[in-house]
Amino acid sequence: MRNELGNALASYLDKELAFYEKEMQKKEEYIFSEKFVEEMKSFTQMKKHQNMSVPRRRKLIIALVAIIAMVISSVTVIAASQKHIEYVLKEYDGNCEVTFESVTFQTGTIDYFKPKVPSDYVITDESDEGNLYYIDYTNGKEDIHYQQIIPEGTCLVFDITQSDVRRIRIHERDALVFHENDYYTILVEDGKYAYSVMGNCKYEDLYAIAKDCLN
Repeated sequence: MRNELGNALASYLDKELAFYEKEMQKKEEYIFSEKFVEEMKSFTQMKKHQNMSVPRRRKLIIALVAIIAMVISSVTVIAASQKHIEYVLKEYDGNCEVTFESVTFQTGTIDYFKPKVPSDYVITDESDEGNLYYIDYTNGKEDIHYQQIIPEGTCLVFDITQSDVRRIRIHERDALVFHENDYYTILVEDGKYAYSVMGNCKYEDLYAIAKDCLN
């Protein structure tokens, strides 16, 4: 009788773990490693613990299910707090038009952010235009143009007749890279703002600035 109940509890736990595993896989911000999942399964195989009493097994099941549920709940909060802005690209007549979509946009006054740039650059222009804050930098030979953008109602247009467009990931967020000859533009977002960094300098310098916008 005890073995039958133990097997029934083991079967129930397997179903519970399978359910929570599916739920965890839905969370794009947190994915358990295969090693962790396998160790959890191995640890909770009731058939391998024949010497454990039924009440103790039941307590173990309840404790494990509660822990997994708590982890999933915290993952849900993390995923909800990290909002993303989607890029919408439309190509026409040699141009690429970029607009933005989001569940909720940042509105109102921009919380200005000045990124770190190479030490040999100086600011030549700085301005706030309501939904756009920009800074121009130069080192005398190369220029960098930085924009911090409130995405709602904003449209950016790029000439792509002689350039290519590709998507990359920076700090687990989507980014766009436009490249024409020696001129690069990197477009990133942090869920509140979009940031555009462009210039005729080294791509690595622009990439470092884009990363700094997301720190």
